[in-house]
Amino acid sequence: MYLRQLSLLVFCLLVAKISGHGMMLEPPNRSSLWRFDPSAPPNYNDNENFCGGADVQWHQYDGKCGLCGDEFGKPHPQANENTGTYGQGKVVREYTSGSVIDVQVLLTTNHLGFFNFSLCVLQNPDAPEPDESCFQTLTLGNGEINYNVVSGEKSIDTQVKLPDGLTCNRCVLRWHYRTEIYRTMTAKMVVLSVTLFVFCLLVEKISGHGMMLEPPNRSSLWRFDPTAPPNYDDNQNFCGGVAVQWNRFNGLCGVCGDPYDAAHPQDNENTGTYGQGKIVRQYSSGSDVDVQIKLTANHMGYFNFSLCVLQDPNAPESGEDCFQPLTLSNGEPRYDIQVTDKTLTADLQVKLPDGLTCDRCVLRWHYNAGNTWGECDDGSYAEGCGPQETFRSCADVAIV
Repeated sequence: MYLRQLSLLVFCLLVAKISGHGMMLEPPNRSSLWRFDPSAPPNYNDNENFCGGADVQWHQYDGKCGLCGDEFGKPHPQANENTGTYGQGKVVREYTSGSVIDVQVLLTTNHLGFFNFSLCVLQNPDAPEPDESCFQTLTLGNGEINYNVVSGEKSIDTQVKLPDGLTCNRCVLRWHYRTEIYRTMTAKMVVLSVTLFVFCLLVEKISGHGMMLEPPNRSSLWRFDPTAPPNYDDNQNFCGGVAVQWNRFNGLCGVCGDPYDAAHPQDNENTGTYGQGKIVRQYSSGSDVDVQIKLTANHMGYFNFSLCVLQDPNAPESGEDCFQPLTLSNGEPRYDIQVTDKTLTADLQVKLPDGLTCDRCVLRWHYNAGNTWGECDDGSYAEGCGPQETFRSCADVAIV
């Protein structure tokens, strides 16, 4: 009798210590939107959408959970459902049908286990999600259904495949995390699935992120010159995406925005698919030149510019060391994005080096986004810390 009581006591203590410890931050989930949008209602416990806790979920509701992580028995709309406290209908991302999209999950305490993703097409934007059957399972970018969490992981960047042919004005992307805690009890190794984390957010069909249009970059030249090869994803020269850039290559990127490991010449390098050597602008040495940047999805952060003098017009750029930093016309080394508008057109001026001339130079725009939540150098977490998206555009110019 004493042994049974002791075992029960230990079990309850273990469950009580496992409170909520994770959230999806890219795309921003409803409960965490306040971290990116000050007009959104704050949920300071946004890493605790855990179905009311293990005791409530399993003892009261036999494992059932609200569709978006609320306690199952709460009245509708629940806080994280559509039309609820945090489900205010703000679309946070747009995606292309059938595309592979970047997601980021932050585990503030790692409980191992696995997570997966699903999608619900909202038929009525003025009502909560109807039920569990609305959420259809998605696969990861590698075709797997579950992402298995390993010990020590905190900020996890992965990719999710959207269904081919599916479009929606209002969809709900859901992250579902099932944890595992291992303990020895009564001579058996017991796996306790104690917590479910569920995060929901609104998405819709999408277009990409950003590009340099003045001077026209190589991937966008087709917009101005019908003889140039078209790149309909010219606003997505983002190093292969966050997961590729950071998980595989520790932040490295192709010199003009291609995935770091793509074969040379890479698509946007000189002599590549889009780097066909057409001079789009001619500038005077030392002058201030006009540039225009179009962000089709504003992810905050900053951008800067650099210049590479091509030594061999019949070969790709020699490497990152070829690109020398430029300043803006006001002397600043970078442009910090201050506005939070969903899209942005920035008209700027860049100062060219005095005395430098070239028949073939490459002007590069580099965008370091700043809307992803991550770990800072001091161990805290904040928006703009940790790995961020990178976008690049390269344009062929001459300086006389």
